[in-house]
Amino acid sequence: MIRKTSNKAMALALIMIIFMSLVLSACGNDKTNYEKISKRWDAACHKIGGISADESLTNAGYFKAGDPISDWMVIVEKRSGLDKNFDEEGYLKNLKKYISKAYESDEKLDRYKSTEWHRLILVLLVLGKDPRSFAKKADGTPIDLVNDGIFNWCQDEKIDYQGSNALIYSLLCIKAGNYKTPEGARYSEEDIIKELISYQMDDGGFGLNKGGSDLDITSMSIQALAPYIDKKDVYTNAAGKRVDVKTAINNALTYLSNKQNDGGYFTFQNHYSSDSGSQVILALCSLGIDPTKDKRFIKNGGDPVSALLSFETEDGGIDTALGSSGAGKKTNVLATRQAISAITALRLLQKGNGKFFDFNNKL
Repeated sequence: MIRKTSNKAMALALIMIIFMSLVLSACGNDKTNYEKISKRWDAACHKIGGISADESLTNAGYFKAGDPISDWMVIVEKRSGLDKNFDEEGYLKNLKKYISKAYESDEKLDRYKSTEWHRLILVLLVLGKDPRSFAKKADGTPIDLVNDGIFNWCQDEKIDYQGSNALIYSLLCIKAGNYKTPEGARYSEEDIIKELISYQMDDGGFGLNKGGSDLDITSMSIQALAPYIDKKDVYTNAAGKRVDVKTAINNALTYLSNKQNDGGYFTFQNHYSSDSGSQVILALCSLGIDPTKDKRFIKNGGDPVSALLSFETEDGGIDTALGSSGAGKKTNVLATRQAISAITALRLLQKGNGKFFDFNNKL
């Protein structure tokens, strides 16, 4: 009798343990259900703009095709699967007009900034269009954004006149479109890799210019160089040291780890920044590194993802900085879209490839 009661009690206890494990697992998984998180953040952006949850943010008319914010909105929406009822046909029609109109002037898209070309290349690629022939000039000849914005940069100034940003996005575009350097190009893919590494400081960080390291630029440089990590060629960095791409990336990771604060946070202008945290997550995912598990990026129990989640506001979006309560105060749409990019990279990493700008890699 005692044995039977004991067995029954043990069975009930086992059932309770299994039940509680399932409950705790479900609760824990809510923090790693990245699709659910991104939808919640997206809903907060819609609420702020007074836009129906069934409508694309880009359709609201606040931003126009060709506007930097609008184009990046489209890229994030398409990559994250949040492009509900997005008027793709209308957007492409307006984008074509924008490019053709811009090419009627001597400076075309911009006199100095090649990133104006890069953004348009990326948005066209994510929408399944060919940036080399999408729009036409007044005489009917095709406008080749890839040639004009990268390989044969169409302005007099150097392609990196605006700094390393231009080099970063040149490489991201080249890999996103799987482009090859044309014969006789003003800038080859190899030239751009070489020049970008020349922006790496002795501390491992990359700068917008060669005067000092910057957290966000370093994260973006890692994303640009990630596809080249196995290249054996050696380049000279800003400190005059000879490094291959893998060494440059490892030095950049050390820089990021050294800049990380307790709790997993990253600082920008003396405050914890969700934007910087998002960029670090994108960088780590591009290398196949899980930001929640790599010991280099776990500080005092916190990692970049747990830190990013703490910026969530009461209405479900992301703030750029933490309030005095230790949480976000007011949803910032741009910071939230950048955070969604980071979460999307995590979702892609769960599928085996965390490169946000690899458009063949889809959710």
